[in-house]
Amino acid sequence: MADLLTRVDDGGVATLTLTSPTNLNAPARAMLLALKAALADVACDLGIRVVILRAEGKTFCAGHDLKEIQAARSAPDGGAAEIADFSRFCRKLPKASRPSLTAAHRKPDPRRARHARRNSTAAISQPATAISRQLA
Repeated sequence: MADLLTRVDDGGVATLTLTSPTNLNAPARAMLLALKAALADVACDLGIRVVILRAEGKTFCAGHDLKEIQAARSAPDGGAAEIADFSRFCRKLPKASRPSLTAAHRKPDPRRARHARRNSTAAISQPATAISRQLA
């Protein structure tokens, strides 16, 4: 299986890239586990000051993998545990141990900027090297 997530460190900035463009980077369980492990590694790395989450392909993230959700519906709880796990993980992302930025595929909508700041995330368009210089 190809890597679903890559990590590149550059001057105190860890860039995590979702690498599943064929399914529009829809986070299936395997990708979520890879992201959780990468964030745990970042939390232990004292040299990292900021995390950038970005994605390959034309879409940043299409939402949870619907094929996986459909398959989970055959469980005795009708898939409730799967949805609860996904929701719990998504709620924890803004509370990560490092400031996090999302490198979206287009300029952020200024009407959503207030919401992004409230959640400790923001859309960016600068490369990691420019961000690391600003942090120095």
